[in-house]
Amino acid sequence: MPMGQERLHQAVETLRRRPGHSNVMGLVRELCVVGLDIPDNEVNFEIPVPEVRGRIDAVFGATVFEFKRDLRTERADAEEQLLRYLGDRERATGQRYLGIATDGAAFVAYQLAQGRLVALGEIAPNPTDPRALLRWLDTAVTVRADIPPTAERIREEFGRDGLVVKF
Repeated sequence: MPMGQERLHQAVETLRRRPGHSNVMGLVRELCVVGLDIPDNEVNFEIPVPEVRGRIDAVFGATVFEFKRDLRTERADAEEQLLRYLGDRERATGQRYLGIATDGAAFVAYQLAQGRLVALGEIAPNPTDPRALLRWLDTAVTVRADIPPTAERIREEFGRDGLVVKF
């Protein structure tokens, strides 16, 4: 059952208040599994990465999430962790990964380029357009191969604001 407009609005309102690491993790999981219809088995949490001394908060397909309490003060820490985790995942799998740091109030996407972390784009959840967050997340965490190539989908994925173009 898709995520209803009222529940989506509640989730966005809660995220905007920076509700803490665990709450943001749970809400992002709900947005992806319920709102984007990503199969539960495609979502992995707290993945140990002993090679780089850490634990990935969440992986959705080829997207690594780093959840923080407040990116305004923890952004450098989130970026340092994503640099290590993305490098590890890419070495281990041979595929590219996208990283997202979030505290709920801001979602920032990154990629590795020549061993450096590069910011690709950012979104702040907006209660007047809560579906915008879902659309943005969809471009980042899509793990489905059966996406129909409609004009709207191409614009969302490859348009000026789409993360795929930057990735």
